[in-house]
Amino acid sequence: NSASFSEEEFITAQNSILAKYLKLTGDSVECMKLLADWWALDSSMGSEGFYERFLNLMRDIKFAERQQIADEIKKEEPYTFVLLNSEVYQKSKAAFDQKGYTHITTQNASWYSDELEIQKALQMEQKQLRKAERQMSAGIEVSPLNTAEYFFYKNAPLIQTTKLANGIPLTVKTTADSRTALLSIAISGGECASPEKERLLRTVMVNSFARNIQTLLSKQKQQNTFVGIPEILAWTQQRVSYITIECLSCDLPAVFKAASDAVIFGEMDAVIADSLVHEQKAQWASTIIGLGNQLNFNALKYLYRGTPYERLYDTETEVLKETSLSSITNAYTHLLNATLYSLVVVGDVKFNEIEKYAESSFGILKSIGSRAQAEFPKAEFKNKTRRVQLRHLYATDKTPEMAPNGVPILVPTKDFFDPVLYYFQCPEEKKQRVLFNALLIELSARTQEFLKAQKDDIKCSYTLATPSVQVGMLKADAVLHTNNFYSAYKKAFNSLKSDLTVFTPSEADGDAKKKKKVRTQQDVEKSVKAIKTKWISGELSKTQTNSGTAELIQQGLLEGNATEYLSNYVELEKATDKMFLEILERYLPEDPIFKVFSVDSKK
Repeated sequence: NSASFSEEEFITAQNSILAKYLKLTGDSVECMKLLADWWALDSSMGSEGFYERFLNLMRDIKFAERQQIADEIKKEEPYTFVLLNSEVYQKSKAAFDQKGYTHITTQNASWYSDELEIQKALQMEQKQLRKAERQMSAGIEVSPLNTAEYFFYKNAPLIQTTKLANGIPLTVKTTADSRTALLSIAISGGECASPEKERLLRTVMVNSFARNIQTLLSKQKQQNTFVGIPEILAWTQQRVSYITIECLSCDLPAVFKAASDAVIFGEMDAVIADSLVHEQKAQWASTIIGLGNQLNFNALKYLYRGTPYERLYDTETEVLKETSLSSITNAYTHLLNATLYSLVVVGDVKFNEIEKYAESSFGILKSIGSRAQAEFPKAEFKNKTRRVQLRHLYATDKTPEMAPNGVPILVPTKDFFDPVLYYFQCPEEKKQRVLFNALLIELSARTQEFLKAQKDDIKCSYTLATPSVQVGMLKADAVLHTNNFYSAYKKAFNSLKSDLTVFTPSEADGDAKKKKKVRTQQDVEKSVKAIKTKWISGELSKTQTNSGTAELIQQGLLEGNATEYLSNYVELEKATDKMFLEILERYLPEDPIFKVFSVDSKK
């Protein structure tokens, strides 16, 4: 046989490549990356006709003949990489040498010695720290039309909402010229819906739901009734679970049908159920090993003591201990309840068509009971500090052969580089939450700069307040002396407070030191602009993708407003320096209201 693949396999491969191309070119960011990659290969032919050659590439694939491709493949001499244990290699070295293999080491591998690759790696290390600065220097408002109001009035009409006959809310955000679409399925209840003795059961159930969708779509793909390659994600939060399926717009009817069929006809056999439980147990064990997670879970368990959230952060009790096939199967039947669902679709779609797809799929589910609005407990701050005993696990890069014969002597250490967490209570008013989050982002960036100035190799990150967890957090990843992080944070707070305060020459009163602190209203407005820019680049950048837009819409729907992210932008742009200063002093004080350390950390 001159060809190593059948005609059917060849057609399937063609369709997969074309589907991937359509998906990438339907996303502005991915399309630019694809064009850049193609330019790197094609630039030697000059810029004239570049885009035409780019389009012809897909045309050539579409009309290619199987035999032609097979002949081209036979001409290729691909590299073969073999990864194996060093001991095995040494035993078979002569055989490998005889067959022409080259032993790759840190001395002769190009990715270790190539200056360009080394420079690229160094640049990647600094990428996150420089991201905000690059975006600020590039400028956000490049024209008078680029305002929050314009953004709102441009996008709000593209978001349409309705309810299916059985009461399931449906929200559709139309994105013109996007060849892809995303279905986001929200299932209310979240991990709080898991039985007390079967924690994480809801997560297992939702993962099972997603796996059944994947199975049904894979069957359609094999039958060539599904053009693209779907991307399916599933995760569970405190009060809600999500499943997202991203596909080509033309595949959306099949996605709706597969999702509803997975609910109604989905089966669960013992092998799959057992694997899902073991996967979740392993993932949970991996999660609670992290030092930051140990601190965070302990802190949140304390902050949410006496609420339904408390048991979600319990790291001592075994999860899924009493879970069986029957309990998973029984829990899965609960998915037949229409009151659990909320649907969001984002992409190049038409509202009336999506409504039809949804009615013919999720619309046939029956409502059991009434639809309840999710209630989110409030964190209760009492103590100022909390010290937690962490479980430290140590690993080695030594091989078993290098282990000593006798029992090694363990030398205890007194130096622990453990995380430090600062928690802040978020304002209850939704309009103030966006200002709180914007200030938290700014404080994180400034704290990082002061840590750098102090020569501390510590990374500072943040966790924003959300509708479900209305607490903000700053985290230092590895700290030997906690006072170093505290000092950097205090400097960040005072510098931000100073930049938000007008200080006139008259107030300096001839004092030379005070004259250096003079800040006009124009200076303050520049600082305010910088705060807003960081929030915009961090949060609104999500709207560049269907998945990010769906996430923002679903987050707003937790509080009943699909356009919440648009309103947040408007509220942020309206905010004045006085409003920011009030939030800063009241909710993000110089001395954080709740500090969490490791017992082993030094001051």
